[in-house]
Amino acid sequence: MTTDSTTAKPERRGWSRFAVPSIGDVVFVVIFLLALAVGGGLTHRDGDLAKHLRLGQSILDEGQLPLVEVYSHTMAGVETVPIEWLSQAVFAAAERWFGFDGIGMVTAILIALPWLIMYRWLVKRRFSLGVSFGLVMLGAGASMIHWAARPHLFTWTFVVVWVILLEDLHKGIRKQVWLLVPLSALWINFHGGFFVGYILIGTYLIGSLVDRLRGQKAVDSHRWEGHLSLVLLATIAASLINPTGVRGLIHPFSHLLGDDFLFEFTREFTSPDFHNLLFWPFLVMILLTVVVPIKGETTRLLLTASWTALGLYAFRNIPLYALVVVPILARTLTDREKTPSRGRLAKRVSTLTAIERTVVGGSISVVIVLLTVLSMWRSPGSDFDFGPTYFPIDAVESFETSPPGNHLFHQFVWGGYLVYCCHPEIPVFIDGQTDVYGPELTQKYDRAIRGLPGWRETFDQHQIDWVLISPDTGLAQALSEAADWNEHYRDQIAVVFVPNS
Repeated sequence: MTTDSTTAKPERRGWSRFAVPSIGDVVFVVIFLLALAVGGGLTHRDGDLAKHLRLGQSILDEGQLPLVEVYSHTMAGVETVPIEWLSQAVFAAAERWFGFDGIGMVTAILIALPWLIMYRWLVKRRFSLGVSFGLVMLGAGASMIHWAARPHLFTWTFVVVWVILLEDLHKGIRKQVWLLVPLSALWINFHGGFFVGYILIGTYLIGSLVDRLRGQKAVDSHRWEGHLSLVLLATIAASLINPTGVRGLIHPFSHLLGDDFLFEFTREFTSPDFHNLLFWPFLVMILLTVVVPIKGETTRLLLTASWTALGLYAFRNIPLYALVVVPILARTLTDREKTPSRGRLAKRVSTLTAIERTVVGGSISVVIVLLTVLSMWRSPGSDFDFGPTYFPIDAVESFETSPPGNHLFHQFVWGGYLVYCCHPEIPVFIDGQTDVYGPELTQKYDRAIRGLPGWRETFDQHQIDWVLISPDTGLAQALSEAADWNEHYRDQIAVVFVPNS
């Protein structure tokens, strides 16, 4: 591990090292406040949060997990796999105790926490302060493209723990890596991205095997590989501790290996568009790995190449790419920064790095969070609430008594909101859980919403009683021209159609 030429001061002990302000406080507070500044963008991206809230409320109220689909009229009774139940309960509890501002607070903390952990680890492992701070802020910037109040945020924290413990194991610190085993049992119950942990462990294992076969590693490294293999098997076994056992373990893999249409249909599985400024931090990180080539062991080359490819394939992978690649870039840049003769600025940075390693901080971060909670609690309204600017609230309320039937066809992104606001009065046609609805029904929805031939057959098959869609869809145009459908309500957000009497 790269070290500074300046001799570090003895580390502070006791509570004082938490009370003294740290640059880590700056990292956390800046990202935390920036996430809060996004406001409704964290909760209004789609209807998925609303569905998670409804499921979480059911868990808190009934004390049991939903194992069948009860919110739709198209898939009612189908078995489901509740592998995100803990995160759903957390979001529902935040909303119940603190309102939608509570959801915003939890989301901002979850966005900032992994980068604070990463920064503290980089400093503790004696990487340059400037490099550590700069890369962490760059990585956080790259992750902004997927800032949303959803269970995947929990995966970010688990991934950063996996990365730093595997890097420590790579350097001979073996005892702490066993923490991954109990954490695996938690991860699978928070989010379906738990399999990323297997990928990371497998990459370190393959990299070590390749290096040993090429003669670039000690001949006794097979002991390290055996240790890592046991960790991999133990984490897989621990993941079986979920409500549905083996089904929960294989569910994400069956979804990933499913129909390609679901990947094309889901926006976050699309490739990054570098015309969008939010993707530029990701592009900068890629350019850094090219300009400052990653040298050394095969593991780091495999990690960089594989996660770059995954990030380019689907932008939802970019935050994970950043968490994996930041430590690799930190090592490379710190090695290049170390030269026989250092300037005055470099020596000051080195001194600050040594000082920063002696403190943990955190008190300032806690104070900022508490003050933010107090200010939001005392202020009227919430920027994070579901509002009529994004969801068809007025359209749903346009009926004097109740909608003209239980079989609704609606805009895909509103499915979760309708589950949240109107269950059980309005069963939905589809929502963001495409793993429940499958490619066949999702394709029928896609063709119908565009007004393509076959929409009438879909309506007949599912006995559609009324329609709630965006005015600019092909289906809205088709229904406007259809003699057997009437327009009941219209605003800038939604239009409602009902059959002729």
